[in-house]
Amino acid sequence: SYNEGSACISRDGKTLFFARCNSPDSYGDCDLFVSMLQADSTWSRPKNLGENINSVAWDSHPSLSHSEDTLYFASDRIGGFGLSDLYYSIKGENGWTSAKNMGPILNSRGSEVSPFYHYMDDVLYFSSNGQNLNFGEFDIYKAYYQQDMWQEPQNIGPLVNGVGSEFYFTIDSNSEDLFYARSEGNLMANLDLYSFPLPMGAQPLANTKVTGSLLNEENGKPFKGIVSIIDLDNGIEVAPKFLRPDGSFEFNLINNNNYLLILQGDEFFRIEELFYLNGATEFHKPTSPISSKMKFE
Repeated sequence: SYNEGSACISRDGKTLFFARCNSPDSYGDCDLFVSMLQADSTWSRPKNLGENINSVAWDSHPSLSHSEDTLYFASDRIGGFGLSDLYYSIKGENGWTSAKNMGPILNSRGSEVSPFYHYMDDVLYFSSNGQNLNFGEFDIYKAYYQQDMWQEPQNIGPLVNGVGSEFYFTIDSNSEDLFYARSEGNLMANLDLYSFPLPMGAQPLANTKVTGSLLNEENGKPFKGIVSIIDLDNGIEVAPKFLRPDGSFEFNLINNNNYLLILQGDEFFRIEELFYLNGATEFHKPTSPISSKMKFE
């Protein structure tokens, strides 16, 4: 008779974590609970995960790591960096340890919610309205765990994120499709479920950097234009980008694949280059403007 949601389940399908709100056995308005699948195929009476995880505030959106020894969740408890932060708890011999804030690299002054830990790779996806690059209200980001620390979150791009809000990101087991909730306008107005072929920006293995620039070889000034990359091996869609004001560009791609780089603009002839990505790669393209190649009689 209460309000339950935001569930995640263990790999064997026998342990269910979820949020329950307005329950008399809660510490705050929403707490995290767990239920076990019993031998008769019924679920056990939900058990509050306790004060090591739950607080007197709002605690929700649980997500298990692929090793199932770490539980990630969102909370607006006192002591965070913003309105709602991401937290984690590690399962030890005596149960779940005291929850810890995931730190200022992931958490902003805004709200971070709905974490999803990739089932194989050390990649955490989550929604936020406080990161540096944002296309709308809440956008979906990904962050890698490398060198014993979380790296700067990356927006997964405009093919998924729009002017509204995107939440509750998840991926199928083959990393072919993503599923999420989306609103076209206001924060939580008319959330619908969407699916989308997983674009390059959201791919868990797209962590090899490709950078470059396009400058006018006559005066060294940057060109304006659009840079596109085509994945020739897998057909994964890569969102095109405008060249930055300094003429530079940057992509994160899947390593050991064949790609086609295309540069287009009004002031220079179209440039195409095939390349095989084997580690971080740079392209610096000085070219002459169209006006220098045209002769009028």
